[in-house]
This record gives sequence, structure tokens and C-alpha cells, in this order.
Amino acid sequence: MKTADERIDAALDSVLKASGSALKHYTMAKTLADMREAMRKVMAGSYIKGSNDNFEAMMKNVEIERRVASARMRVRPVLTGD
Repeated sequence: MKTADERIDAALDSVLKASGSALKHYTMAKTLADMREAMRKVMAGSYIKGSNDNFEAMMKNVEIERRVASARMRVRPVLTGD
């Protein structure tokens, strides 16, 4: 399993390769640190968005299940004659 820093470097390298470059060509510590921080922010924002999207989907599912259970409770007496 890759560390967070390895995932950040892999993402940076992927973007740089798409533009015709590569991470190995960037050797200045300040430049690398700035690039890594920028990628860290992007990745963190994406993670938070995905987490929030998942939470919203789960809550919608809970609401649907609640409504189905409520509807079943209203229908059950009719079906059983109670």
C-alpha cells in the first residue's frame, strides 16, 4: 500500500506526464514542496467531496427505507385483517 506522499507524487507525475514532463525533472525543494502542497489540497478536497456525496446517498437510502417500512406498516393491517 502506498503512503500518502507516494500517492501525491504519483498523481503529480501523472499530471506532469500528460503535459509532456515528469516529476523527476523537478529537483528544487521549494518547487516540489509547493507542487505537493497544491496536489494535497486537490486530493483532500476530492476526498471530502466524495465522503459528503457518500453520506448524502446513504441518508437518502435511509429515508427511502423509512418510507417503505412506514408504508408496509399501513398496508399490513389491511392484508391481515387486523
